[in-house]
Amino acid sequence: DTVIVAGVLPQLVQDLEVSVGSAAAVVTLFSLTYAIGAPVLASLTVGLPRPTMLIGAMACFTLANVLSMLSPTLPWLLASRVVAALAAAAYSPVATAAAAALSPAHLRGRAVAIVIGGLAVAILLGVPVGTWIGTHFGWRAAFLFVAFLGAASTLLLSATRWALPTPP
Repeated sequence: DTVIVAGVLPQLVQDLEVSVGSAAAVVTLFSLTYAIGAPVLASLTVGLPRPTMLIGAMACFTLANVLSMLSPTLPWLLASRVVAALAAAAYSPVATAAAAALSPAHLRGRAVAIVIGGLAVAILLGVPVGTWIGTHFGWRAAFLFVAFLGAASTLLLSATRWALPTPP
């Protein structure tokens, strides 16, 4: 999600009438918020039920991407990207831990690798897909696409029934 902005910078700059440097701050702010937010949120939410955390974080991420799509100005876009980054920062550590907790001991490493690999693939595909969508349908459509994927993930998480112990 953070790198999708890189692919739509020219459209974003033109539509919001800002400089390239200002628009690029969207990527920087998302990345910093994610990096700082992940360990802080993991500590603050450790007592919450893991399925609730996963569903709630993904729903928040989806909403933040809808808000990004609807942002009329750069400050609004920056604020929505902070919310998206915090949601992603809350989701990623829990998803990794959940994958390990749901797997037999001998497959835990593989489960964690799949989650981390999925994040890497999302980053790898985010720029070209976001650029293609942005070029053909506008930068807002790129955020709509991410929101659609987030909504589908939220629904799948909600429909899945699994027991995950809450860590002590």
